[in-house]
Amino acid sequence: MQTKATNGGMRYMMTEACGISEARYKAGLLTRPKGPVEKKLERKFEVSSSNVTRDQARTVTEPDADTQSFIQVELVVPPWAEGYEFHPTDGNHVYMLDGLVENEDGEVIEARDAPKNLFTVPGSVLELDGKQRAQKWSFEQVASFSRKTCLFRDVALEFYFKDSRSLLIVFPNKKRRQEMTDKLTSSIAARSISLSRSPLLQRTPLLGRMSSKALSGIRDELSTAQRKWQAREISNFTYISILNQSSGRTPGDATQYPVFPWVLADYSSETLDLTSTSTFRDLSRPMGALSEARREAARQRYDSLKSVEETPFHYGTHFSSSMIVCHFLIRLEPFTHMFKTLQVRRKVTQLIYDLRREICFSDLPRAYHSASQDLRGDVRELIPEFFTCPEFLQNSANLDFGVQQDTGKKIHDVKLPPWAKEDPLLFIIEHRKALESDYISENLPAWIDLIWGYKQRDADSLNACKFYFMHEYNLIIFYYLQDLDSIKDELEREATVGIIHNFGQTPRKLFDAPHPLRLMHGPTTLPLGTQYGVVEDIQLLIQSSQPVSEISQPVAALVVDMTSERVVPCPHEILSVPQFSYEQIAWGFVDQSSELLVTGSSDSMLRLWKLTRKDASTSLSQTHILLSGSEDGTAAIWDLNRAVYVRSIDHKCAEESQSEKCSVQLVAINDSMGYIATCSIKKLCLHTINAHPIAELDLTLANPSDGHITSLAFHEREYSRIGILATGTSSGTIHLRTWTAADTPPGEKAQWKFFTLRTLRCREGFDGRTSKVTALQFVGEMLYHGEESGKVYDWALPD
Repeated sequence: MQTKATNGGMRYMMTEACGISEARYKAGLLTRPKGPVEKKLERKFEVSSSNVTRDQARTVTEPDADTQSFIQVELVVPPWAEGYEFHPTDGNHVYMLDGLVENEDGEVIEARDAPKNLFTVPGSVLELDGKQRAQKWSFEQVASFSRKTCLFRDVALEFYFKDSRSLLIVFPNKKRRQEMTDKLTSSIAARSISLSRSPLLQRTPLLGRMSSKALSGIRDELSTAQRKWQAREISNFTYISILNQSSGRTPGDATQYPVFPWVLADYSSETLDLTSTSTFRDLSRPMGALSEARREAARQRYDSLKSVEETPFHYGTHFSSSMIVCHFLIRLEPFTHMFKTLQVRRKVTQLIYDLRREICFSDLPRAYHSASQDLRGDVRELIPEFFTCPEFLQNSANLDFGVQQDTGKKIHDVKLPPWAKEDPLLFIIEHRKALESDYISENLPAWIDLIWGYKQRDADSLNACKFYFMHEYNLIIFYYLQDLDSIKDELEREATVGIIHNFGQTPRKLFDAPHPLRLMHGPTTLPLGTQYGVVEDIQLLIQSSQPVSEISQPVAALVVDMTSERVVPCPHEILSVPQFSYEQIAWGFVDQSSELLVTGSSDSMLRLWKLTRKDASTSLSQTHILLSGSEDGTAAIWDLNRAVYVRSIDHKCAEESQSEKCSVQLVAINDSMGYIATCSIKKLCLHTINAHPIAELDLTLANPSDGHITSLAFHEREYSRIGILATGTSSGTIHLRTWTAADTPPGEKAQWKFFTLRTLRCREGFDGRTSKVTALQFVGEMLYHGEESGKVYDWALPD
């Protein structure tokens, strides 16, 4: 049985069969490994792959490999829509209990039986009939936390856990939040001091620019993130994500959901031309001022209100709100239910925000026209899912949205622009390319000035038509509507909460001066000062003349040891523990957290073992998705956080006599983008993290002299315009392949296929033979391969 766990992040989220998906974020911390210590193996879970069905699929999130200060959120219903109680106990653990609250006498009671004044989110609609669950984390598992607001009340706290989940907790008041903060501060601070002194946070010759990942995290100051963005060490997507979190935005609260820009203006061409400036949206103006007609309408609205001594504003709607978020994500739970809840609230409070023209998000080109040209007030921006998650564009749950009023056609999937070729994945890939293009990199500071900068609400913003309805600004809502806690009338409080949900909230201002520009000299797809990259200069890769490492047995795996700055070869059934390469475990597979051991056996069982260390040293686990290949022709995807089966990828053959050729022998996961590669003797397959098929290569048509595939590895980079999958063969060659839909015939749906970029021929040994390539590993912009002879070589670019 072949197994593989991820050791980085995904930009996709694995979900149930309906395809729930959200763009999520991650935070990274590293701990300094101690010396050799005693440890014991402790049985943690046992899950049988043969007894789990697709009906038992669970929601799974995977962290982003971005060098950003976010962590992924696993949240079924946001805190404002469900009753949670968060309890510190015995000083060692924190517990999250669904459906239970503590009354004024200290008694824990059912939330459905509790009076409304016990709930911590005034005026919110609560889901009290859901399943009761309990989760707990030790204080050691809390990577960090940050203070947040909820409905303009400064009483929330967002926890970031080492298992790559986060939780937004809304406390009854600041005092209760401070009690929790005090309990965590000393533990987090002590570990932060230790981390700041760790040599792992420095760049190394081995890891090169990849080590910028180690420098990221919640501890990064905004100025540090800004410098890294200017130096092209982090992507545009990552930097915008950091700005969102720094200004209080979080995926845990739909009223403060991360905001991203519309970057394109071309939703009608057959081919997207990213070299033409006319392809892009003008980032120097807000959506409500992109056309002269819109600017004039906004000025007239402002002047009319001012003339009658009313508080003037240009726009009566906002670029981000919970209604907008749920509108975009209406095809996915829990947002389908949330949207219905908000619609009910809207009718009760008689809010003026109107989505009747486009109650269901069904047409992307029309949505852009509405937000950029329509004079009826739609000024919405985008959400991160537009750059990360194709599932939200598909009605996988077959929800009934009715028919279009003008055509009578049934509303199902979202209509995409022609250049997306009816493929949500192609749209996401091309849209992300646009976000990371040179044009957007050069002009993004102008948009940042509008959303988080000096143009947010000053006099210049009035000239640019940038002043929104008063309730959207934090300072004004407290002055005009008062603090929610001070509103005693229940109906008035409900109405106020409804206004916030429907109108949205302006992010906290971060910059008082114009945002600096990005440095764009040199190869713009690489960090500043880096001249060569695998994607950009694949023809320049050269094999080392001598082995960089060697063992007496065939190399089965290559483990990166960050302490000694080397790649450690491992033979079959013996593996070095990541971050503790001087310690080894025999008979099994270890994930990249150094805390879990995963074993697969002939009885169709996967077993998770927990490694505990007597010195109680800890490390950040970013390993949460396990991929296991089986002899029955399936590759199963597992959630390590919950030790549950999620779904399977099928390699099965129609003829039983061919079943041996369909056995999944190799698996690999692209940590940064969420691709999954699986390989049998007959075919090589590429899927998304949600098991949606992308490309397939029939290996039976290959030249027999090429041998069969014996190893797989993805090139890893926070963002790369081209994905690369390396495949080693029994004949001693390495094929570097990508996947593309460029050859799709006009008018047809996108057709993906593998495309070979380069074939590397490994050096012959003293016996004149080329050894079988048994292991592959990309480390930054360098490729390592291990051979059946026990030797390890690197393929490097020029200095």
